[in-house]
Amino acid sequence: MCVITISWARIRRSEPDLSSVDSSTDESLASENASRLAAMQRADNNIAVLQENLNRTFHRLHQNGIDEELFNVISGFEALTAEEKQ
Repeated sequence: MCVITISWARIRRSEPDLSSVDSSTDESLASENASRLAAMQRADNNIAVLQENLNRTFHRLHQNGIDEELFNVISGFEALTAEEKQ
């Protein structure tokens, strides 16, 4: 009868060190997610700036339309009152 003794410490040393692989994978995923988050934040900021510019343009054009209509009404009124005076 032959007895073989195996040291568990020796077996553990021969296994690949998965903690460093896990750590590298975690760091890679964290870096990728940080890059994605930064890109989304820049896009969100760009959307906010674009929306603000569009709102300003809309309000300016709307006000120009109101001014033009008001000018037409005033001009028409002045033309009618000028005819009545003659």
